[in-house]
Amino acid sequence: SVGSAYGPAGVLAGQGSSGLCLGAVDAAAESRAADAANGGFQQPFARYGSISSTDSHQPETSESTASDDDGPSVDNSDAGSSPSNSPPKMVSVGNQPRFSNVFHSSMVLQRGRPIEVWGFGGIPGEKLRIVIDEDGSSDSDTTDRVTTATVDFDASWRGAFGVQHSSLTGKRIRLVLSRPKDSWPLQVLEDVVLGDVYLFSGQSNVDLPVTYVHQFNPSEEEAEEHLADALGRSGMLRLMIVPARCGIMYHDDIIPRELADVPECNPCPHPFGPQQSGFANACNQLGGHANNYSYCNCDKLSWVRATASNLRGFSASAWFTGRAIVESGVAKGVPLGLVRSSWGATNIAAWCGPEAVSSCPQEGEPPSSFAPWRRSSLYAHMIMPLKGLQFSAVIWFHGARNIGGPEPYMGGRYYACALKAMIKEWRSSLEQLSLPFLVVESPVYCNENDFRTWHSWCNDRHSRLKRPDEHLPEMRLAQNEAEELDQVYVVSAMDQGNLVKALGGSIHSVAKRDLGIRVSLAARSAVYGEKQTVWTGPRPHVAWRADFSHVSICFDTGSGGGLVLNESNRCPKAVLPVYCTGATFELEINGTWRPPVTSITCGRSVVLKLAGHDALSVTRVRYAWADWPVNSLYSEAGLPARLFNMPVEDDAGVAAGKCPAMLTAGTAVAPGAVCGSDGDSRLQSPTEEALKPLSKDASASTTGLRGYSREPEFAPQLPVRSRESRSDSSSSSSRSSLSSGKEAGLAERAAAAAAAAAGAVSAAGKKPVLILLVASVAPELL
Repeated sequence: SVGSAYGPAGVLAGQGSSGLCLGAVDAAAESRAADAANGGFQQPFARYGSISSTDSHQPETSESTASDDDGPSVDNSDAGSSPSNSPPKMVSVGNQPRFSNVFHSSMVLQRGRPIEVWGFGGIPGEKLRIVIDEDGSSDSDTTDRVTTATVDFDASWRGAFGVQHSSLTGKRIRLVLSRPKDSWPLQVLEDVVLGDVYLFSGQSNVDLPVTYVHQFNPSEEEAEEHLADALGRSGMLRLMIVPARCGIMYHDDIIPRELADVPECNPCPHPFGPQQSGFANACNQLGGHANNYSYCNCDKLSWVRATASNLRGFSASAWFTGRAIVESGVAKGVPLGLVRSSWGATNIAAWCGPEAVSSCPQEGEPPSSFAPWRRSSLYAHMIMPLKGLQFSAVIWFHGARNIGGPEPYMGGRYYACALKAMIKEWRSSLEQLSLPFLVVESPVYCNENDFRTWHSWCNDRHSRLKRPDEHLPEMRLAQNEAEELDQVYVVSAMDQGNLVKALGGSIHSVAKRDLGIRVSLAARSAVYGEKQTVWTGPRPHVAWRADFSHVSICFDTGSGGGLVLNESNRCPKAVLPVYCTGATFELEINGTWRPPVTSITCGRSVVLKLAGHDALSVTRVRYAWADWPVNSLYSEAGLPARLFNMPVEDDAGVAAGKCPAMLTAGTAVAPGAVCGSDGDSRLQSPTEEALKPLSKDASASTTGLRGYSREPEFAPQLPVRSRESRSDSSSSSSRSSLSSGKEAGLAERAAAAAAAAAGAVSAAGKKPVLILLVASVAPELL
């Protein structure tokens, strides 16, 4: 375990350098020559002589990458002799100062922020010097590129640089650690760049590698690997994996000084073809295999440029997000660093620090698991060692392990509290109070057995469930509640269900490419300030009673345009009804959920029509409430509306405060107004009186609304739609020819108009008032 590996000096005994310890041979000479030919460093690192690229934890380079990688060459040999211009070999262990293993060659440091560096070793009180060296530049010794550190009593040290000039972004630099008076450095990290760093965390849907996504398409896997090689050679995409599994288990909440000291995972073999053996070590997690296909996860990777071989075991969610950001051109010339810190089947309590745990108190410990499950264990071992690094954003893809009923540490109610508390604590602990969090909503899968749901598919012929289970939509709702915090962006994935029988079951979708694009859209808004980028579908603001037979829901579509309602969407035939109920909008009436009679869009609102006067009994309205939801509402930009389950407001004034667009003709339905059957939103704006709340009053029978009145007596206002042609009031013969059904409909409208007039009389008090009722009768009623 990590805790037992510390020696008396507080330094991990036998800890290998996480950078380039000073070597004895000039193994990087040819690499530097190649760099110069490719537009990289133009001159040798003459100030420090020839520095070898030795690193005891550098993974072996596969055939596909050895000839293509233009980064520093790797020499893992123990040289027996050294050229005369090279210093003797020094190993950064024991009391020898070194960088923490968080730092490594080929890493990405966050641009536009102060840069902290830290490490261990040395004599307490001694001074160290750290330099940001741009090879061949005369600016390397300027004040902003040099810092000092003093070794503390526990053999730790820490230094800080100010914000570096933007001209340094994307250029290859070196981090050089030395003693101020020494001629030779103690350690050099090469091929470091300033760029944007993203932290991906959560559980198995973050773990799963790119080869999992392409398990049914070898040609796409080949194309992806070629792209990884190209992006790696350019230096634009670099990868890191925080140690997980690797034969270790984190069972305590003691924060270690640095990441666990475990070997690099071996490069994963090509996923298609004869099954290969002998390549794996403790940091390779073998996945399923079938039909001449297999995959593996890499569970420890120090910073590297992307290559075909390391892509095979790297997070698909992270890779496709990074790829989409690069391809969007939103940050041209800015390298991306993708850091995976995740562990499948983990409860959110393990990722919560002590403050977050205490903010959402539960009895006992979380349910035990084959993964780390104790409170704060992963927060301590997989997040806090990164403290001091800066990130552009955190992408959080988690939730399945917490799906369940109201047991301790389970269910949507607990998760809603824990997620918000965790975000706050991570921001505080990482000292980035405005750090954007991009939360991925739980995807479409068929939740047969809550957190124990594994290898089940949505087109199975049988299910142990006898009726629909609400735990998965409750989890999605809990995730959406995180947007109550600033700089939290929930990325919807509930329209991306598929019936492909992937090896990991429906809970582990292969649709990571499309998901990565959606996450990148959120990043473009959150990180790069593209406020017009449409990254989410319509989000509901408020629902209210428009009258006794209609409920309206106001949506925010951002820059996504208007609403698009497609009621022809249906459940896939192969999906069992317990998973896909077929419902879109549902209203709770006297404790029972019912669909509306009709649904129409009206500007940026949806109007739900109910039978009779049922709207007066509606308490809540919900949408997409199923494991496999039927997504009928989208924005014009093509993104699905968010799931919701919300109360229906009686007070139209409160509704107007939550949805100011209600008062703008052509954009939303006004309180007390109903769209026509054609969705026409050119409606009368509400009067101040119309914004007063509805209340039940059994004695107010004079309103004609079965005991509902305004305060004072006032019925919901039904505005009269303007028509160019009006019926002649003298046409009594037309009225007498109405059928009984049509007569009832017209009478209902007339009664409502009369009630509105009565309200106006009441509001006028003793003042003289003339009430004029003008009937505009639709041709179909004549």
